[in-house]
Amino acid sequence: MVRKCINGIFFLLTLLGMLSILLILVPYLFKIKPQIVLSGSMEPEISVGSLVYISENIPPEEIQEQDVIAYRRGEQMQVLHRVIQVDEKKKMFQTKGDANENADPGMVDFSQYVGKEVFSIPYLGYGADFIQTGGNRFWLGGGIVILLAMDFLWYRKERRANSEENG
Repeated sequence: MVRKCINGIFFLLTLLGMLSILLILVPYLFKIKPQIVLSGSMEPEISVGSLVYISENIPPEEIQEQDVIAYRRGEQMQVLHRVIQVDEKKKMFQTKGDANENADPGMVDFSQYVGKEVFSIPYLGYGADFIQTGGNRFWLGGGIVILLAMDFLWYRKERRANSEENG
């Protein structure tokens, strides 16, 4: 019974590991970066806690009205909003959050552009945020080590029992 439970947990951890590789590492090969949505300005299309994938391969000149883009506001802040107007002569965007009544104040210069949203997965950002938190990584890693140790000890116990039966 305990052995089946441990095997089930290992299966889930393996599945989560493969899913992580698929959702995190593979997009990096194509310069697509995941980003956790922290505010509700793009709801209902992109909700808080979603994991949004931003392609850095699409140049700002290819962005059209209704595209969702990420851009820098200041040194550290990154914003994800919809383009409602493109001024190609001035090389600027007018953006607006879907949940906001008014357009964002000021225009976004092409130099502030980070990338275009290619897809998003609702609620997955909560899991990514949980794993990124230092203390949670420690507990998650510790739990995995404990499970590996239990599996190893269980394997040794079964092996001894089999060798005693055979001889």
